[in-house]
Amino acid sequence: MLKPSTFFTIKEAVQITGVPAPTLRYYEELGLLDPVQRADNGHRRYTDADFERVDFIQSLKATGSTLREICHFIDLFRQGDSTLEIRRQLLEDQRKKVRQQMEKLREAESFIDRKIATYYGQADRVSVQEQEREEHVYIST
Repeated sequence: MLKPSTFFTIKEAVQITGVPAPTLRYYEELGLLDPVQRADNGHRRYTDADFERVDFIQSLKATGSTLREICHFIDLFRQGDSTLEIRRQLLEDQRKKVRQQMEKLREAESFIDRKIATYYGQADRVSVQEQEREEHVYIST
């Protein structure tokens, strides 16, 4: 019998992880998640370990890793400590890619900031021109 305090329904898993139920089932089908335990009625029961794996998957996806790459990493993980060096290197490579992406985003943000500043400058010029027009109208009447 499953302990309710240590297992979570798929609905609870969705609330906790923010990942839709079909995606959780798909991750299980792909082998990204270990086979999820089942209650007597056949309903899936997730654990904290499942949530940690989902967080890991989501983090790697957010950095641009493909599901195939994530599957490869998880396969290596399942092989045990003999793959520690390979896994470390894969993560370091991914971190390098993330840092490059972040640098490109910082450059893009800087460009956008300059454009916004230009528009503020144009808006300031327009408001000065409007003020001068209003003053001119006031003076000439």
